[in-house]
Amino acid sequence: MQCSDKTYLCVFLKDVDLIDIATIRDTRTGKGAKLPRDPKIRQSINYGSTQDSLEDKTLTVVSGPDFVNLTFTNFCTEKKETAKVWY
Repeated sequence: MQCSDKTYLCVFLKDVDLIDIATIRDTRTGKGAKLPRDPKIRQSINYGSTQDSLEDKTLTVVSGPDFVNLTFTNFCTEKKETAKVWY
């Protein structure tokens, strides 16, 4: 699937069916972003500008039914400016 209209942000999630907006507890970018612990996964998503850190190019959406059972979903981009727009 592809988006044909550039005015919309299309997101295709592999392991997540949907994130209900009512369950979003926080969004983070920069130092607050939660990165994958596995170095192989971290290296595979670190693309784009080498001047920006992976934390700056990542948006983490924290969601869950309450403040104890949380899920962290990461969205990565090529530039930190794009992550700021998403934030």
